[in-house]
Amino acid sequence: MTPVELMDIRTTLSKVDERTLHYAEAGRAMQEMSHSIRNILQIIGGAAEVIDYSLHAKQMDKVEKCWGILSLNVKRLKKNLLDIIDFTKKQSLDKCECDVNQELELAISSLDWIEVYKKFTIQVQWDSDLPQVEIDPERIGLMTLNLLLHAIDQVSDNDGLIQLRTQYCRQQNQFKICVTDNGRTYSPDLQRKLFGPHEASQQRFSSGIGIALAQQIAFQHEGRIELSLAEGANLLTAILPVKTSQNQSLSV
Repeated sequence: MTPVELMDIRTTLSKVDERTLHYAEAGRAMQEMSHSIRNILQIIGGAAEVIDYSLHAKQMDKVEKCWGILSLNVKRLKKNLLDIIDFTKKQSLDKCECDVNQELELAISSLDWIEVYKKFTIQVQWDSDLPQVEIDPERIGLMTLNLLLHAIDQVSDNDGLIQLRTQYCRQQNQFKICVTDNGRTYSPDLQRKLFGPHEASQQRFSSGIGIALAQQIAFQHEGRIELSLAEGANLLTAILPVKTSQNQSLSV
């Protein structure tokens, strides 16, 4: 057997191992999320029954009250299922040169519906020195959205504060997307399982697979997400390389 043939066999085995690992992760995700999805379905079913009864009884006040519960949980179910599909299918990237700050503004605008159910404040700080970089804008938007949804679940209903900022690290040829919340400090249990599929104890708007999906998207961009803890603050930071459309790092 020639060296070229041996190399082809090793490459094939490597791809098989990667697919096997991915399928195992997908199976674990489905197992972990099944309980959460079942709970959401039960809430939807209960709200739908009350609405059906109230419509027949012409009790429109109960219809209006239950419609909010139904609408919220339909959105939750949709988000959970889309995250599971996205995580298990492992989407390919469609990169182009983008203004990251502008793309993140779009991610923030998609949170408007949540303000009906929970009050919180988002403060933004954009690094104006950050150049246009080659990313998949839709995927980076989804990554940031999942970080924000997770932060929203951590903060209280009364004085929740979330900070979103970008930072250009010229010397390291990287940029950062930082999401900070003033919620309760992550427990050791949550820290341990944060980047994998899990049942989130405070889950309301995020899915238990959202941070795992965000990390997957960061890895696809040759970056990573890190967790930092401080008193009264949790910080999730996506650290990504700065690249041009020629797929080369910008010179320092």
